Amino acid sequence: MAKKEKQNGNGKELSLKPLIKQVDLDFVFPSGQQIAYSNFATAQHDTNDGNLHLTFFQIQQPVVLGTHDEKLQKMDDIKSVPAVCIHKIAISQATAAGLIRAIGEQLAKATIYQTMKKVDVPPQNTGDSQ
Repeated sequence: MAKKEKQNGNGKELSLKPLIKQVDLDFVFPSGQQIAYSNFATAQHDTNDGNLHLTFFQIQQPVVLGTHDEKLQKMDDIKSVPAVCIHKIAISQATAAGLIRAIGEQLAKATIYQTMKKVDVPPQNTGDSQ
């Protein structure tokens, strides 16, 4: 496909070649950044900005002590447990699609690794998805 040229107000031709360049990423992890464990997450589509909002929570099981009957009573009294938001992010639909693909690939690798571990096959480094 030939690149099209266009003239500006001075009669000079302007290139319509896109100003896009692919570069490597230098991943930076700030010191002190911690990993938080999440055992519950939600994904919501924002109709205003079109982004996908991912919210990660940590839910702790309540401690119920006492005799069997006391535990049953305490469990019956529990109507909710706190779900503490540990992080919320918004990502574009394109980033979400890439993330879903990468998670699927990593889950497949983890499943293979777990299967190999059960039959005592040494693991092989399969690399990371980006």
